[in-house]
Parts: sequence; C-alpha cells; structure tokens
Amino acid sequence: MAGDNSTEASSSRKNSLGLELPIFQGKEEPEPTDESGFDLDAADDGSLRFYILDAYEEAFGASMGTVYLFGKVKTGDTYKSCCVVVKNMQRCVYAIPNEMASGLKNEISQQLLRLDVSNYSMALVKRSYAFERPDVPAGEQYVLKINYPFKDPALPEDLKGESFCAVLGSHTSALELFILKRKIMGPSWLKISNFSTSLASQRVSWCKFEVTVESPKAITVLVPEEKVVHPPPAVVTAINLKTIVNEKHNITEIVSASVLCFHNAKIDAPMPGPERKRSGVLSHFTVVRNPDGTSYPIGWKKEVANRNSKNGCSVLSFENSERALLNRLFLELNKLDSDVLVGHNISRFDLDVLLQRAQK
Repeated sequence: MAGDNSTEASSSRKNSLGLELPIFQGKEEPEPTDESGFDLDAADDGSLRFYILDAYEEAFGASMGTVYLFGKVKTGDTYKSCCVVVKNMQRCVYAIPNEMASGLKNEISQQLLRLDVSNYSMALVKRSYAFERPDVPAGEQYVLKINYPFKDPALPEDLKGESFCAVLGSHTSALELFILKRKIMGPSWLKISNFSTSLASQRVSWCKFEVTVESPKAITVLVPEEKVVHPPPAVVTAINLKTIVNEKHNITEIVSASVLCFHNAKIDAPMPGPERKRSGVLSHFTVVRNPDGTSYPIGWKKEVANRNSKNGCSVLSFENSERALLNRLFLELNKLDSDVLVGHNISRFDLDVLLQRAQK
C-alpha cells in the first residue's frame, strides 16, 4: 500500500441520514431491544446511562444541525453500541452593542427577517470577552443573546449595524455548541432523559441501539454520585485489505480482507498479559476471492475446511466475486459491533477503497 508508516484509528460508526425516529417513549412502553433481542437497561427514573466515545454533526441538508453521539450502553451483563440523535439544536449568537444600543433588538429582528428567520428568541445577558478583536470591548458587559434553529441561515460573520459593532458565534457549529453547553470533556458517562427509541428499520446508524432526544438539554454529564465506576470495555478491530489494480478499467479492486478483533479492551488502563490471552478476547477471520480469469489452487477447499475445523469456527472463507467478498466482510463486521477500526494508513487508503468498491 502507498502512504506513510502511521497507524491510524477511525470511528467505525458511520451514518446515512433518513427518516424521523421517535417510536417508543416513557416507561409505560415496551423495553427497547436490538435485533438480537437484547434489552436496553434504563435507570429507575427512566433515563439512560450512555458512555460517549465519538460525535458527528450533520452540517448540510434537511437535518442540518442534528448531532449524533456514538458510544456504549449496558444491556444485561454486557455493553452494546448506541447512537443518540440530538435534534433541535439552536444557533447561539451574541450581538455586541455600541452607544446606540436602544434599537438593538429591533435592528437584529430586521436582520433575521431578511434571512427569512421567523422563529427566534433574544435576551440581554452578561458575558466577558477575552480575545483580541479591536472592535469588541474587552471584559464583562451586557450583550444580546440570539437563539434560532440551525436549519435557518447563519448571520454574516462581519455583520455590523447602527446599534451593534459585531456579532460573535454566528458560524459556530452545532457540535461545538453542544459540547461546550453540555460541558462534555471527552469520553465520559452521560445521562439521557426523555428519549425515544427507533426500530432497526428506521435507524440512521449501524449501532445496535438508537435513541433520539428532542432537545440537547435532555443530556447531562453524570454527577459524581451517579457515575458508573468504570468505563465500558471497547471492541477494537484491526482490518487489512489486499488489493490489485484492474489494468483494463484502471481501478483498484479488493481480493482479500483480514480482520483481527480485540473484544473487551480496556480504554482507561493497560490490560495485563493473562487478560489478553483469555479465551474469547481475540478473534480473527479472512475472506478471499480469486481475481477474474484465475482459479483457486488444487486442494484449496480442503485446506480451508481443515483450518476452520482446527479452529472450531470459520476463520477462512472464499468467495467467487468482489461483491460477495464485501457482503461477507460487512456481515462479519456488523456481528462484531466494533467501536474502533484500526489499520495501517486506514483513513487514506483502506476505508476509501472499501467505500468506493461497496458503492459499485
């Protein structure tokens, strides 16, 4: 493979946006389950304990401003992947008043109306400015806080008026606002309240569970007395592709894929050698195909059967086309429910090739 010698990690949770999500809500409805029949463990107050690992924001389209959180939830004596869809994020813009501040609210309202923004709120708040813009007074002062939906256009960054000298935060992303306002400082336990669950057929992620909240205020960092003692274990999967160049069509094709999975990996401490060697901690498989115009070696099928028999499971399989190979690979990856994908130069080559070939 071309590229540098770095080893990179990428979140394995990818989403393709789709339908509205709310299905069940409240403690009176059936316990949400995934397609394998696992129950989602809820607290006594009906809230959900969720360990956040990653987050993504929809920056364009009809769902602009929607934030997706990816992490783990407890189900019985194990943990499964979960996606939390955070809807109705609001822009948070600050207008800095000048000496003519008496008409500030009216002037900002006119600016919003020019952008066809009809649903908004304003309030005078005290804020401190600590940066270097010469047109913004330093220190604490009253400013006008404006909230309106992310689906509406952003105010221009260089906007000025008769009653205000600057606007701040007009292009701050929904994800940044969510992290700052909910005070999330990296991977941690969160409390999800007033959530709705979605059926497998209506999900926008590949997670085993998916829930939706209608307001970011439904999500809070657990206070010390509520916190779970340890972070959940992660499923870390290393993937390696072998490719060839189809000279006739000048495209890169996949001829084999190997996966090594580390189940129950600790994410906050090293794992002692005996723990890593326990049965069931590591698993692996390889799927191959014969390139067009070639055939498998004599005795190949027998060798595959012998290897699988010795391991007591399918560690080696073969397919007759690239499409069948990819189907088998994605099926096995979905079963693993990986939290992290790891590989050599994975973000610059393997994932790119994998996604391109899957779309053909």
